[in-house]
Amino acid sequence: MGSQHYISWEGSGITNVSLKLSLDNGASYPYTVVITTSESTKTYLWTIPDYPTIEAKIKIQEVGGSISDESNAKFTITPEGTAPSIEVTSPATGAQWKVADTNNITWTSSGEIPFVKIEYSKDNFVTDVNTVITSTENDGSFGWEVANDVSDTVKIRISKVGSAEVAGTSGAFGILQPRNEEGELEPGSHVLSYPSVFSPLSGGNVRIVYRLTSNTRIRLYLFDISGQVAWSRAYEPGDNGGRKGYNELTWDGGLDFGGLVGNGVYVLRVTRQGKVIGTGHIVVVD
Repeated sequence: MGSQHYISWEGSGITNVSLKLSLDNGASYPYTVVITTSESTKTYLWTIPDYPTIEAKIKIQEVGGSISDESNAKFTITPEGTAPSIEVTSPATGAQWKVADTNNITWTSSGEIPFVKIEYSKDNFVTDVNTVITSTENDGSFGWEVANDVSDTVKIRISKVGSAEVAGTSGAFGILQPRNEEGELEPGSHVLSYPSVFSPLSGGNVRIVYRLTSNTRIRLYLFDISGQVAWSRAYEPGDNGGRKGYNELTWDGGLDFGGLVGNGVYVLRVTRQGKVIGTGHIVVVD
């Protein structure tokens, strides 16, 4: 503010124009820059007023006519002598953000900062520095799909593009793995089969084992190499196969459409409401 800058335009067939200022990205133009000036000059030397904003636009209007145009993009008016600065407002110190959630990183700024860079670190930016985005408009907010980088010492740094010394850093917050949904496999659990190589013609059964986080309705599928269902079973919540904790099922090699399974590798899929929550395999050799 207080400095002078040229407003310039292109046009023809117009005698005089007026110039107006908007502070809200063109939603309104309540401030007059000049009532009338010759269009043919193509420029106007403007003394910047004391109206700080990050959403300034200029409108040029034909005097006594209907022809007009406005700035292609908004610009910033800053108080004279104000040093540029950035303050991170979210995440807050001690916040807990979950992996893969989309959370808003927010900040405030002053001074001339058109674009910012966003980074995060788990060691206060000593050696661990990770880019969230190299450049984004300085509009005070950015939606971040939280990285799969679990730690309780994460910090966000936002800096002016081209001037890394103009920066703000958040307090430490945590990135957490989301809790397992109801009816998922327990963390670290897998769908296992015993014995690892199964021979139906030799008699006996193969055991299929997995652990669930809660009682839930389960459907178990066995697929052959072509993707066809060879065998399937449904299990109710609380029953073996659909109960919280340990589940152990048996299969004798019989197919849903009759006969015994042939040699090959078969894929197991444990599903809940159509969603695959675990996979395994059975090797058949006779």
